[in-house]
Amino acid sequence: MTSALCDLPKAVIDSLIAYILNIIKSEADTALGSFN
Repeated sequence: MTSALCDLPKAVIDSLIAYILNIIKSEADTALGSFN
């Protein structure tokens, strides 16, 4: 199963990571919005 990750192009992995980090940042900004 994990070998499938090795078959993915690096660009796809990088895009997925960036997408997830964007969601996390958006959630954090919303949660901490009252402090800004």
